[in-house]
This record gives sequence, structure tokens and C-alpha cells, in this order.
Amino acid sequence: QPSQSAAAHAEQETARQVLERLKPPAWLDTSLAKALFADEDRKLMEQAGIEMARGGLVFVASRIVLCLVLPALLLLLLQPQGVMALAYAFVAFGLGLMLPKWILRSKATTRRKQVVEELPLFVDLLRLLQGVGLSIDQSLHILATEFGSVLRVLSTELGLANRLYSSGRTREQSLQRLAMLGADDDMSAV
Repeated sequence: QPSQSAAAHAEQETARQVLERLKPPAWLDTSLAKALFADEDRKLMEQAGIEMARGGLVFVASRIVLCLVLPALLLLLLQPQGVMALAYAFVAFGLGLMLPKWILRSKATTRRKQVVEELPLFVDLLRLLQGVGLSIDQSLHILATEFGSVLRVLSTELGLANRLYSSGRTREQSLQRLAMLGADDDMSAV
């Protein structure tokens, strides 16, 4: 009995840690963070599989630094005069603002492609596990723990969904992040 309660307590602690990790930090609700880290950027961050607290901080900091450093560096190196200086500074500022988003979008696109590539194998393995008599919960647990080498993205997301489900969320709520991950109709249908 004591070992079972210790295991249940450890599982609850793990579920709390997962929920805390998914909850955005308070600084992301400030007006500056909302201006530099829009909802679209937050969605891209989730699709890229980057933790919101640390990734959001790096994203906002890189935007601020690049917006200040790139124009100064360009003006120092090229030393343009008059209107050209203003034009170069404006272009460098825009580049500093957009460069982190372009990098994040590239990572998210790569990860979405991986999900699309893993989806047929995921469906086949899920059907196989269901065919041998395992429940959906058992099948998802096995896919998350045992198939990480072939389902690199989906197994980590399934592990997170399983922890959310064990912490009290419904199966639909726990799999919602996974459905959004692929930004694909096939993934949402599964």
C-alpha cells in the first residue's frame, strides 16, 4: 500500500510539472511581450516543439537585440548619409524584427513535415495494437514509450498527452495539442 501511494504521488507531481511547463509564464502577458510575441508566434512555438517559457524568452530577447544591433551595425559598417541612412536603418530594423520569426517558422514547418511522415506508421501501429486487444489508453502509452526511435515527434507529443490525461484532463483535451501540431486535416481526423 505505501509503495502504491508513493507511486501515485510521484505521478501527480509529474503531471503538475507538465501542466506548469505548458502554462505560459506571467511575463508573456505584458504588453511588450504581446507586441513582440503574438499569438501566431506562440502557435508556431508550439508547432516547433519549443517550451513556451524558455523559447518565448529567447524569441523576444532575440527580436529586441536584433532590432537594435542590426541597424547600428549596418550604419557603422556602411556609413550612409541622409535618406540612405534612414532607409538602411529601417530595413535592418525590419530584418531584425522578422528574422527570429522566419527561423521559428522554418523549425515549425520541418516538424510538421516530420509529423506528416510519421502519421501513416502511427496509424498502422495504433491499428495493430488495437487489433491484439489493447485498449486505446494502453496503445497510446506503448506508442509513447516504446516507439520513440521511429515516431520521434509523435511519441514525445503522445507522452505529453498521456501525462495530461492522467492528471485529469479528458482524452480530447489532452490530444488537442497533438491535433494542432500537424496543422493537417489527416492528423486532426486521427
